[in-house]
Amino acid sequence: MNSKIFDIRTSTNALATLTNLSGVSKDIWDKYVGHEQEYEYVDDLVEDVIRTHGHMPNSFTDFDFIFFMLLQVQMAVNLFAKLVYLI
Repeated sequence: MNSKIFDIRTSTNALATLTNLSGVSKDIWDKYVGHEQEYEYVDDLVEDVIRTHGHMPNSFTDFDFIFFMLLQVQMAVNLFAKLVYLI
């Protein structure tokens, strides 16, 4: 996967996105599984791991977004609305 593409549509893609986005390898994330109770919020654990072992992008321009699923949902809603209107 291209390191600038962030895609969370599947577990595999989400893991690649997490490692690409944070710079933290899967092995390091695995070491923190089960330590959630040591933090008030899971978000705090994530922040700690990234600050200790990785980095965050400098700006939103570092992201390439994929909206495929949202477009499909919108198309389905539009189709449903047309069908309801015809009934």
